Amino acid sequence: MLRIIRTSRLNSQASALLQAQGERDQLLDANQKLTSSLETERQHAQDLKASCKQLGEQFERQKAAYTRACDERVQEARQQAEELQARAVTVPEPEPEELLYRYKNQVLTDVTITLRTKKVELAYGPRVELTLILRCAGCDFTRTDASLCVADDPESRQNFLADDAYGGAVKGDAQRHAERCRAVPLDSEPPA
Repeated sequence: MLRIIRTSRLNSQASALLQAQGERDQLLDANQKLTSSLETERQHAQDLKASCKQLGEQFERQKAAYTRACDERVQEARQQAEELQARAVTVPEPEPEELLYRYKNQVLTDVTITLRTKKVELAYGPRVELTLILRCAGCDFTRTDASLCVADDPESRQNFLADDAYGGAVKGDAQRHAERCRAVPLDSEPPA
């Protein structure tokens, strides 16, 4: 049996079909545009990756070149410093000495008392270390046992030299040595 469909219904279905086909075509166009745009973005991303890789390699080469140059400069500076240190002669600064007394022994050789001063930095302030040195030029006798740290002023030095335990004792020892010693230095000329 045949069925009869009304034209108005067919028209409305045909119209809906045409509208659905139009929407499908629009979606296919949009999909094609998106696919094309996606492909373009992928190509752009690959180009960026390649560019980044190239820049990274260039950076690493420059970094290596700068590191080598810096290492060479540091090595040169160290060598120069070592050469300067090798050439530098470090001579300790002599401690100031002051001749205080000179005695003559029995053969007129000098027996001297010398005061050596050395600056010392202590927790309670600067001081000076005073040392008395007794020397005989004939027998090469030397004694440096009288030593004391005092304030750096003339009164303290005077007290050190006058004290029987320091200056007085060394002065007495020098006089006794001069009275007994008959030694003449080897480098002196014999009497004519």
